[in-house]
Amino acid sequence: MMKKKIITSKILLALTAGMLSLGAWAQEFDAAGLRFNVVNDREAEVVQSWADGASRYSGVVLIPETVNYAGDNYQVTGIAAEAFSHSGVTEVQIPNSVTSIGESAFAYAESLRSITLP
Repeated sequence: MMKKKIITSKILLALTAGMLSLGAWAQEFDAAGLRFNVVNDREAEVVQSWADGASRYSGVVLIPETVNYAGDNYQVTGIAAEAFSHSGVTEVQIPNSVTSIGESAFAYAESLRSITLP
């Protein structure tokens, strides 16, 4: 039993240390009608945004090339996994700055009719 507790404690410690190192950039903010996650000191990605149990996104979405938060400018370089899933978006316009689109980014977005890529 003691050996199991020691192993469990080591796993929890390792996970906590990993989460703390990720936490340096795990900061979300709202701008331009979208929710963003800071990827690094210069880049951000669009992430899911929920309100009252439903996606906040609907209609036409224009993803900007850059966003400003707390006096810092971030280039929008990605769309996170499941960012627009289960949303009511009808059209999404993606700028040149976006270089990655996460898995299932538009899954179950049943109203989606158009995605504009540069």
